[in-house]
Amino acid sequence: MPKPDPVMRFATRLHAMKLRSNRSYEALARRVGTSSSSLHRYCRGVTVPSDYDVIARFGRACGATDEEAADLLHCWVLATGPVDRFAVEVPAAVRPPEPAPVLRRPTRFVLLLLAVVAYLARRSVQR
Repeated sequence: MPKPDPVMRFATRLHAMKLRSNRSYEALARRVGTSSSSLHRYCRGVTVPSDYDVIARFGRACGATDEEAADLLHCWVLATGPVDRFAVEVPAAVRPPEPAPVLRRPTRFVLLLLAVVAYLARRSVQR
């Protein structure tokens, strides 16, 4: 027997909680602080929120128990898939400072040019 899709399993849990709460999407959206269309998409399995905070607030608004909240978190983690740690944007306050630019050694041309300028400057002072 094939395993259920993690996104649909997550959506099924959300939808069951929504039905049990006996509240409309609009009423839940006001309590959660998101749009009713977003909640509807989550409950249908069309999208999965990238931020678990929305789901935690949804669970509280639906009266989820601690066990149900833990199950929701587990389902959300599976539904969002593996995290690409290199794709996460690090806030500027946490980011290490940019390395100082590497100074290149002067080329032979630049050294020759400086020598000529120094020679001409010394020659003009001596006159």
